Amino acid sequence: MEKRLVIYDNKLNNFGLRNFLPHEQNLFWALIMKVIDREGDTIKISRKEIEELSKYKAKNYKATTWEDSMESMGSKVIKLNTTLKNEKGGTVLFVCFPVFEINDDGIEIEVSRYFQPWFNNFAGKQYTKFELKKMIGLRSGYAKELFRFLMQYKSSGYWEVSVEKFRELLCIPKSYKWAMVEKQIIYPALSELTSDANPIFEYLEYFKNKKGRVTESIKFEFKAVSENKQYNGNKKEYASVKAGKMENPPKPTTRKTQKKETHEEELQRKIDSGEIDW
Repeated sequence: MEKRLVIYDNKLNNFGLRNFLPHEQNLFWALIMKVIDREGDTIKISRKEIEELSKYKAKNYKATTWEDSMESMGSKVIKLNTTLKNEKGGTVLFVCFPVFEINDDGIEIEVSRYFQPWFNNFAGKQYTKFELKKMIGLRSGYAKELFRFLMQYKSSGYWEVSVEKFRELLCIPKSYKWAMVEKQIIYPALSELTSDANPIFEYLEYFKNKKGRVTESIKFEFKAVSENKQYNGNKKEYASVKAGKMENPPKPTTRKTQKKETHEEELQRKIDSGEIDW
């Protein structure tokens, strides 16, 4: 079975998606996968395809119809906006998806011309890559968010972040004390990411750096994808909390040969051949 890859510029990780329900996050990442390496400002995706990609069934959620689910997700998608500097040094403010049109047979989205480069021509860029099915397989919204942030650092095998930035990225209310953040967000997410049912990481540990009784920064360590890059940080500064370890990692599967190269296989081929630096 071919790998369905989600690849995007790391700038997208500055957007927090915790206001998206878990199934809306699935729909969003299925949408992003269809935007990758495509030409044109408008992209059409059939209802059948997006349901198949995101494993979506309206009856499983509070929204009782396709239109209700798409309207809920679309209303959040069109609020994604950011700024960048143009060639003249000026500031450009733009909405990532200016138009989100919903029809009974599918959706049609308009992608900002400033947003498109985040999904094209990855050579020389810093980007995040993961398999769509791994994202879809996670149940919790927080687990989904933590998964993509960790995948940004997959080659180094660790992610160190200040508590303030972590709260911002995962849209965690300031009213939550850190003990509550750990109990209700971090530990459940780590448990899901290392569960036997859907193991994403075979090794994953969580550390926290404290000044007195206050946690100032945290660090996640996991098995790096590239064995040539190993982290040699000073663990003595951190209090270790082990998240769990998968005893019997699944054996790698072999992709079947296709008569015609698919879009996702083309991306993988470019990565393997060095056309896209990974």
